[in-house]
Amino acid sequence: MFRKADPILEAKNVSRVFPASGGRRLYANSDVNLTLYRGRTLGIAGESGCGKSTMARMLAQLDKPTKGEIRFKGKDITHLRGEALRQTRRHIQMVFQDPAAAFSPKMKVKDILCEPLLNFGIISKKETEAAAVRLLEMVELPGDFSHRYAHSMSGGQRQRVGIARALALEPEILICDEATSALDVSVQRNIIDLLVKLQQERNLTIAFICHDVSLVRSMSHQIAIMYLGHVVELIPGKLVGKCAMHPYTQVLINAIFSLNMDFSKPIQSVDSDAPSPLDLPAGCPFQNRCGHCMKICRETKPVLRETAPGHQIACHLYR
Repeated sequence: MFRKADPILEAKNVSRVFPASGGRRLYANSDVNLTLYRGRTLGIAGESGCGKSTMARMLAQLDKPTKGEIRFKGKDITHLRGEALRQTRRHIQMVFQDPAAAFSPKMKVKDILCEPLLNFGIISKKETEAAAVRLLEMVELPGDFSHRYAHSMSGGQRQRVGIARALALEPEILICDEATSALDVSVQRNIIDLLVKLQQERNLTIAFICHDVSLVRSMSHQIAIMYLGHVVELIPGKLVGKCAMHPYTQVLINAIFSLNMDFSKPIQSVDSDAPSPLDLPAGCPFQNRCGHCMKICRETKPVLRETAPGHQIACHLYR
């Protein structure tokens, strides 16, 4: 069972719409409701293009919702600007998918790590060496890496630097946007173990965005499954394998390859393509790929309903 802690960051009826050619509108997110709880990890999973990264950017205040609001500790921070926005960003930091693109190739690791500390006046220039060593050791890298350039490091090492930089300001919330997708499987596991360790030490709240359901459930207390900008299921992480109910969630689980899987069973697949986000159908967004589609699915969009504590599903099969 998922036990709720104190809510710290909430998205309430959040939509993000982008203008497209011909006067059309692209719905990247549609009426999304998510809650991050203090000291817990919310996983957000789904196919590429489902709106995960757009949602992550709005949670981190790097983009603003077209509709709805983002609340931090109960306060609406959706429309903050200037110094108020800058101060709020101290508490909500982000780890990006590609650290090589996030870092300036002309900056040493020491300068990358200490830039936010200098910007907020937390340390002086003469304290940068000691601060850089402390941050590197926090993510289990040698202190002498402070004089390296990011391009001379491995992908896993660069991502550790990215985590250290995000935690330099001691934020309460860490948003990881596909932070392991570009890494080898063995390195992914090491990064996950590091994030779990840091979470326990700092009572850190984490939003972990990834397309790999098996990786998301390995560290998440609760998981939101997204499809075409909608949250179709919200489920405790430990229950994903045995209690997932939405047909799309079940497709994602059946697509997981494991050496322990039953190879006598056929692998289920979805043959049709997802509809364009520029031309979403009325009713359920998953209707054209669902083997259980009914008349009501084509006419009425299902809303999230709680079926058990911490478990919500948007599907007419369980209305």
